[in-house]
Amino acid sequence: MVDASEAPAAWSPPAGWLTLAQLMETSDEEPGAAIDDEAMSAVMYTSGTTGAPKGVVNRYKSSGLEGIRQLGAMMKSDDVFYTCLPLFHANALFLSGLRALVLGRPLALSRRFSASRFWDEIRRYHVTSFNALGAMIPILMKQPERESDTDNKVRIVFSAACPASVWAEFEKRHGLFLIEAYAAVDGAGFAVINAGNAPKGSFGKPSTEVRIVDDEGREVAVGEPGELLFRVEDEKLRKVEYYKNEEASAAKIRDGWLYTGDLVRADEEGNLYFLDRKTDSLRRRGENISSWEVEREINAHADVLESAVFGVPSELGEDDVMAVVVLKGGRTLAAAELVAHCDARMARFMVPRYIEFQAALPKTETHRVQKRVLKNNGVSPQTWDREAH
Repeated sequence: MVDASEAPAAWSPPAGWLTLAQLMETSDEEPGAAIDDEAMSAVMYTSGTTGAPKGVVNRYKSSGLEGIRQLGAMMKSDDVFYTCLPLFHANALFLSGLRALVLGRPLALSRRFSASRFWDEIRRYHVTSFNALGAMIPILMKQPERESDTDNKVRIVFSAACPASVWAEFEKRHGLFLIEAYAAVDGAGFAVINAGNAPKGSFGKPSTEVRIVDDEGREVAVGEPGELLFRVEDEKLRKVEYYKNEEASAAKIRDGWLYTGDLVRADEEGNLYFLDRKTDSLRRRGENISSWEVEREINAHADVLESAVFGVPSELGEDDVMAVVVLKGGRTLAAAELVAHCDARMARFMVPRYIEFQAALPKTETHRVQKRVLKNNGVSPQTWDREAH
């Protein structure tokens, strides 16, 4: 399927393809075509924030349609969905596009995420539900307040990694209900959802058996950070298959457990809280640091739009903390002022040693920061060094 209006003038669809206009004119009768359950239905790529994206193979026997139908229980017959994310990514293609098709709901497609135009588009298309990724909600909350903030029809927002500090304010400011969810394109279909039955900031309590372990595979104490593992009862059903990458496929599920690569913590009631990607965490002078937690506190500064925190090699071994910071338009901020802000909000060992202000962060098409690019650049002549001052 392709929208021919978006194609270059000299381009034509490959043999057997249909334009979107042709597809809309085809019969709605059952074609009687047989589908091989083992056939490949799609290859969805991971975000590639820390390395080359990996292609995750989807087969018709594990399309996830049943889970999408279950999400339909939360929706109404007059709902209108919206996404500004690219359709090659699972969030837009499956959770927005496929959900709209399965439930028979309209879907409004935007070309890209724009914080300044976002709510105007929501109002224009009478949107009642959308999905938010990563820093989208904090960036939206950095926009100037308007009298029209509650002038929208949105009922439900499905979010991933919404900071607890802006959760309630976002709901109140725009008059909606936020549902926090955890899942991954290479997560073997496992998902955890907080639909108001867990504290704000948590992505919920898992309905399947999980473990939270340290680097040696030992379970950590309540409240301590560790990698999230899901119990895999049927390895054939839950198989994670990376395209032409047998080594990565074999490493994903081991000894009956799926290794997510995500660091979380659990409270006394078993609710889970996202901390960081394991590959993004860092260690400074014997202390483990969540880059996501440091970014959250930096982003709370009124002059900051967004930031990225990562480790750079320290002359003392392990890592030193570096932050690349993007300021809101027209704002200025001294690095020393930002350090004072951090000092008041986090443990001393978490406070960045290095700070560099940039106009924008390098990102993937799914709005995730490419930290490998920032790490490769490292400390530059434009970087402010706390210890040197």
